[in-house]
Order: sequence, then structure tokens, then C-alpha cells
Amino acid sequence: VSGTVWGADKDGSKPVDGSNRNESDDTQDVSTTKNDTGLNLLKLNTIFPGTHGALKDLDKLDNEASKPAILAALISEDLPLAITSKLAFMFNFHEVLSLGGSPRLCIQLADTTTSRYTSAWSSGFGLESVGVTQIVSMHCKDGRLLEVMVSVSVAPGRLSNYTKIVRICPQYVVVNQLSQPIRLWQDNSLLHPNQVAERSDVPFESRKWIYVDGSEQGVINQYEPLFGEPTVIDSSEERGAQTTAHHSACYIATIRPSELIDFHLPDTRLERLLRVEIGSGWNLSSSFPSDTPGQHVLSMDRARDIQTLPHVSTRAAPYFNVVLPPPDGEWDGELGVWFETDWG
Repeated sequence: VSGTVWGADKDGSKPVDGSNRNESDDTQDVSTTKNDTGLNLLKLNTIFPGTHGALKDLDKLDNEASKPAILAALISEDLPLAITSKLAFMFNFHEVLSLGGSPRLCIQLADTTTSRYTSAWSSGFGLESVGVTQIVSMHCKDGRLLEVMVSVSVAPGRLSNYTKIVRICPQYVVVNQLSQPIRLWQDNSLLHPNQVAERSDVPFESRKWIYVDGSEQGVINQYEPLFGEPTVIDSSEERGAQTTAHHSACYIATIRPSELIDFHLPDTRLERLLRVEIGSGWNLSSSFPSDTPGQHVLSMDRARDIQTLPHVSTRAAPYFNVVLPPPDGEWDGELGVWFETDWG
């Protein structure tokens, strides 16, 4: 087909291939092939400008176990043309608007759930760099940017002389292959090292994130921190309103076992570093760069609560006997000694 498709009622395409695109139902079933495992569970529609992307349909699935495979298939570079054509809308550049240079595209976040979450337009990017992935940024508020990956490829077969395929995908994807849920944070462990908590049983919040009951809140908008709003953490999760994260850290997401989710950095003005949390009884891992490919070995240490540490009060008697290792057999080989005095 050719021409620009603005919506279901503004389809400027011409059925030059003999199809009945304009007269067929927009909702289409997808047959399963070796490259699109799980996509048969989705009802794929043409994604018109200003509407939600293909990943939004994952929220409508009842089969939680299939979501990671479907997400992996949708963002795969090997997505079959048959699937791409069911999702894509057609467009052409308007020659009357050309000023002699190569035509360029701009994109914008337009969250239709609320009018306040709409970004500025991105800088223009060209379509000449076929096979090269570009990072495109959209300004949201006070220097915060939403970043996405844009790739341009040539359609296969005879269409290669006429059609280029533009795909917009999330910049980051996290996969949890552990047997327990994890939380992902944007934070620098050198600026915010792990500290001994005075009271681990007392939840605290910050101006960057708050706890809400997700069962009552409903859908939590992932774009809120990009517009200066605090990130929302679901307190109805298994670990509840407990964390050892610094109050200046930026919460990203909670990832359940075997779950695969996409995400973006909550605040691109900060250092592009990530930290992992495996539970309220553990400290966050050391930070690692989000944009550097490679493997990282993260050491996880148990969090310390001052109230639970064995101690000796020197005001109780003039002399004390301390036996090492402790007779209960629970000594882990570490010995910490604190000396306190009231002297001025």
C-alpha cells in the first residue's frame, strides 16, 4: 500500500497489492511461527499516531507466563514482516514541506491517560542510517528526558526499493532470572553507600518515591518521575513498604521471578547508574553503568539494624568477659567494635 494512514477513518492507503485493507476488520489474529512465539495470544491492530504502542496490549493479557516471551518477540530485530505490517501505519513525506535537505522525523510522548504527561518534540532524525540504532530524546520537564531507541531498516524483497521500516523500542529491558523478586534503582553507591539502619522496621519515604497500595491505586503511570512527580512503589507487594535504598535514589521497577519488563531512566540528569535490591533485609548492590554492555558480578550484603546487634553496656560493671567465637555457633567471622563515651 502507499499513502499516509492517519487513523481508521483517515486511511489514505491504496490497495495496490490487491488486498482489501480499507474494508477488512482492523483487529487481526496472528498465527504462531518460530519467530513470534506467544504473539498468537494478542489481537494486533494498526498503531495509529497518538495511540498506545504494541507493548500496551501486554497489560490486557491474563496469561502472565506468556508476557516475557511476547515482549521479547515484539522488540526482537527478527520480527516477521507479517507481524510488522499488522502493527505499522503508512506515511509519506510531504514534498511541499521540503526545503531541499533530507526529510527528518520527530517524535513526541503523548500519554492519553492524562493531558499533563506530554513531552516536547524530539530533535529531527533522518532515515538514511539504515541498520543503525539511534537514541532519540524527548524533553519532559526541568531537563528530564525520555529516551527511546529508533531503528531504520529496509523492507524485504521487492519492497526494498520503496519502503523503509521505522521501529521505536524501549531503550532498556530487564530480565529477572532469580527465584525471588528484585527492585531496580537509579543510584550511585559511591555517593550513597550502604549504612547501618537505626530502625529497619520503620518505613521511610522520600520526595522522589512514595508507597501506595497498588490494589487500590490501579494503574501506576511510569512517566510520572519524568514530569517531576514522585515515583510510586506498590506497598501491596510481598516485601511491603520496606527498603534499604537511600532517600535520594530513584525507584525504577519491581521485577518478579522470570519476568521481563521494559523501563527508562527516571532522571537522566543524574548519573546513569543502576543498583539492585533483593529484599529489605539486604543492602542494595554496588552501582553499575546502564549504558555499558558486559557482565557485572554484584555482591549482596545483609543490612544491619543497630537494635539487633549484640552489645555490652560498659556502665553495668567495671569488668567484662567476652568469649570469641560466641558459644552459640552463629558467629560469621566478623567482629565490629564501637567505643562510646560521654566525655566532652
